Amino acid sequence: MITFSDMKDAGRLSVSDALQSLTGNSFGATLPSSGSGAQSQSTINLLGIGSGRTLVLLDGKRLAGSPSLGGSTANLSSIPAAAVERIEVLKDGASAIYGSDAIAGVINVILKKDFEGINFDMSFGRPDADGGDTKTMSFTAGVSSDKGSITFVYDHQEQGLISDSMRDYTSASMVDKNGDGIISLADDTVGISKYGATIINPITGKKEASPICDQLAATVPGFVGAIDQGTWEGGIGGGEVCGYAYANVSTNSASTKRDAVMTSMDYEILDDVEIYARAMFSKNESYGQYAPAAANWDGIPVGNEHNPYNVEIKGNFRWYGIGPRGTLIEDYQQDYIVGFRGMLADSVEWEVSYHRAKLDYHDTGRDYLSYGGLYYNLANDISLGTDEGQANMSLTTYRKNQNVFDHIFAGAGFELGELSGGMISHYVGIERYETQYSSTFDSQSEAGLVGGSAGNSSAGSRTNDAYFYEISLPVTEEILLSGAYRYDDYSDVGSKGVPSFKVEYRPMDDLLIRGSYSKGFRAPSLDELLGQDSFSATFATDYNACKAQNIELNKCAEAQYDNTIKSNSNLKPETSTYMNLGVVYSGIEDLTVKLDYFDVEVEDVVADITVQDLMYAEFGGVLDKLLTNYPTLSYERDQNGAFSENIVTTSDNGAVSGRTGLDLRANLQTRN
Repeated sequence: MITFSDMKDAGRLSVSDALQSLTGNSFGATLPSSGSGAQSQSTINLLGIGSGRTLVLLDGKRLAGSPSLGGSTANLSSIPAAAVERIEVLKDGASAIYGSDAIAGVINVILKKDFEGINFDMSFGRPDADGGDTKTMSFTAGVSSDKGSITFVYDHQEQGLISDSMRDYTSASMVDKNGDGIISLADDTVGISKYGATIINPITGKKEASPICDQLAATVPGFVGAIDQGTWEGGIGGGEVCGYAYANVSTNSASTKRDAVMTSMDYEILDDVEIYARAMFSKNESYGQYAPAAANWDGIPVGNEHNPYNVEIKGNFRWYGIGPRGTLIEDYQQDYIVGFRGMLADSVEWEVSYHRAKLDYHDTGRDYLSYGGLYYNLANDISLGTDEGQANMSLTTYRKNQNVFDHIFAGAGFELGELSGGMISHYVGIERYETQYSSTFDSQSEAGLVGGSAGNSSAGSRTNDAYFYEISLPVTEEILLSGAYRYDDYSDVGSKGVPSFKVEYRPMDDLLIRGSYSKGFRAPSLDELLGQDSFSATFATDYNACKAQNIELNKCAEAQYDNTIKSNSNLKPETSTYMNLGVVYSGIEDLTVKLDYFDVEVEDVVADITVQDLMYAEFGGVLDKLLTNYPTLSYERDQNGAFSENIVTTSDNGAVSGRTGLDLRANLQTRN
């Protein structure tokens, strides 16, 4: 458990910051980073098996998924840190209780209630290295009485961006690693791209540096001049490229600014009936900057300064004249819940609630390349280097992601039956989830007329009805058995039922031995099912090309390949098995030690069939079989060995993922 005091004492600005210290999160989670539509997002990744397989709850109810992450994975950045009372962590499979996504565990963020008084906090932070300065301010107020309480929280946070060039491990570099006197793009550089001013020889098909590459290197920041291409790319290679050090222009961590308001109340309307409600509104702004648009230029006209030939040619260019790209993301989230709870006949504890969340995320991209503007300039003899020419080519992109989430819940707990250890506890519940997801791109991006960006709109909806039962059996005073079963019925991917079983044995007051076995599942996100085709410049290693050029496979380097990614409407839920065995010992004063062995296996994993997978299949001689099984895939070479069109990939069930390990935690309380 992590309390608000723990977060404050450790200088943690957000829920995601606080969770970075968890041993179960040692594989890492995402934090706001520059360069993608998810730069304002933060997630948790217990056991390292994917953030979509860790469920996040807010006061025990599912947190609505981020529309920028496909509509299922929760964005921790939407939770105001000052409103947090504590964070509870369940490192165990819990799908039998909570449903989809609880494969690796559950994070339950408990918000402040019953607060009395007024509290104001302000802080400033500056790292030893440049960038990432922080500012925080929060205000909390509340009143309470015998009948109820009301709490109000305002939270403000700011964190400055960190440029790649500010850190040695992310800045661009060129080092002759093998000492052959040649700097090779593929083998000897970091943060440098072929997308600078690189043209393709119309006769040999090899890449060449533009005739003005040296001039650009001398006058335009970012250009590093002509360098060897290194490993052949797609069977067509050799020669050299005009490199561009994009890592000296881009930001690694985006700047963030968060404002959130939360108010909650509870009131006893009858002796055995209480009403409770919560309203939360948050706005997150994030700005990231990265290098000017990298985009292909087909049809470089004869006579252009980059074209030394008497025919039109192609090339890979950095459109530096437009300026660095910038992405401003504005996330708005509304979250409301109202419910009733109470006792019936002094023996049944019941609760009903309605929860609604609406997430609107806006992504505005500035200074992208407009292909329409480029070809307008060429058709009208407008110089690309003039203010008019650059203005014609500069384009602003826009994407709106939305997720509307409705949740109805009803549950009741009661005691029925008795064992030697005490009364048998039961809990039954039903709930219904409705999700409406959409991702809408501007028309220029959808038409493929934007250089340095890509995307297509998608939308879908889902309804899920669930029924669950839990039982706790105190067999003796030392042995406690518990079990649960949940059945989910989805409107789009079918039905699934999963059980869980747990045992706790306490042979002495200071020692607890525990074990669990559970089944779990994760329903594919609406984005995975219904997303439209999208474009990616994907890194992969072409072993067939290396073999054809007698290049040793261990020296075969990565290169970028144009890649179209398709969704798969036939995906089915992933399934999992989780086993845990652990001990808790607290026999030493002020010290508690917990040791757990865990084993989790996920089957039918929704996994991408990547460009690298296709290259492996080709190298292993099974490409034809793979293409036959997946007709949507496309992977073809021309007679020269170059790829004849964009490589098309998709995703499917079938992979297996697993984790086995030990989790050791020790908590020592110090005394003043």
